[in-house]
Amino acid sequence: MSVAVRPPVQPRDGVIKDAQQRRSKRRRRTTITLLLLGGLGVLGWLLSGGSSRAVTSTSPNVPTVAAEHAERAPFNVRLYPAFEVGQASYCFAIEERGVTGGSACGAVPSSSMPLSMVQGYGEPHSGYWTTIVVTLPDVSSLLVNGSRRVSTRLVPGLPYGLRAARIVTTRHEPLPPALRHRALEAGPSLVPLDAAGQQLPEHAVRTAQQARAIRWSRPQHAPRGACELRSTGLSGLRATGGEVATAIEPFPGVIVGEGFMPCIETRYRFNGEPVRALVLLNASDPASPAGALPNFRPVPGEDGYFTEGGELTATRAGNDWLVVGQGRTPTQRLEILRHLRAAIRLRKAAG
Repeated sequence: MSVAVRPPVQPRDGVIKDAQQRRSKRRRRTTITLLLLGGLGVLGWLLSGGSSRAVTSTSPNVPTVAAEHAERAPFNVRLYPAFEVGQASYCFAIEERGVTGGSACGAVPSSSMPLSMVQGYGEPHSGYWTTIVVTLPDVSSLLVNGSRRVSTRLVPGLPYGLRAARIVTTRHEPLPPALRHRALEAGPSLVPLDAAGQQLPEHAVRTAQQARAIRWSRPQHAPRGACELRSTGLSGLRATGGEVATAIEPFPGVIVGEGFMPCIETRYRFNGEPVRALVLLNASDPASPAGALPNFRPVPGEDGYFTEGGELTATRAGNDWLVVGQGRTPTQRLEILRHLRAAIRLRKAAG
């Protein structure tokens, strides 16, 4: 079935190229730069520390805190959809003392992975390493390096009952024999525990992409796929390339909360400024309505438009989401959204 969807007045989410460039600059300023991204096939998987969760290790621009003060230090973890066409995934940003530091990307939270995403950062010569963990709701605490427990907590930026923990490890803390040769920057060994103190099972699942992503760039024409984006009557907006998904399948696992899958990304130039636009579908059942975007709030005075962190603007496209990122200002993104139309061609999932 082909449905042409004219988006109402609305906006946004996440971090696209401009944010990626800022993260790149932060990484260059730090001593340790390890990227172990789970769930994003284009970036690959690395398993860390005998645990089956996705791990990203970077060094955000936040202060290092000694282990005895770690649990008193305020922090937040802000979740937002990632933008890999054909792949359901999330990114999260760390906020400490009101300052946004590093960010990481990984798979959507699923029932088989109690530890959904992990990010570690620090400078090993300082003797401290900080680890931020995003867990499923039933993870009450983490056994750290086989010797101490750290409780998980609810934080404002995590939806769906997801929890987080902030762990600081030091070069001098006692370790069991099996871990004594583990490098500090490898991060701690983490075991998820339920409220009764019992270990929760972990089953690493390397989910294939839900769709094939076809890339294109000018002078090519955009290929026909499950979704289409076109602009209407906005002078200075010119498509330069992008990706589109074909033969979309439902997410193969059980998603905790909501999951979003981009079915198209189109890169534009608007009066010389780079802009990206995406359509996000319901990852569990792409033909069903997509849920609310986490951490998106209404744009003041702009009915039907939403923003998260000021980097992205979004609006509904029928039952799905149309998102614009980059651009010079939020006002510019709103103008572009008002001149984009999405067409979505999907069949209802069987069963």
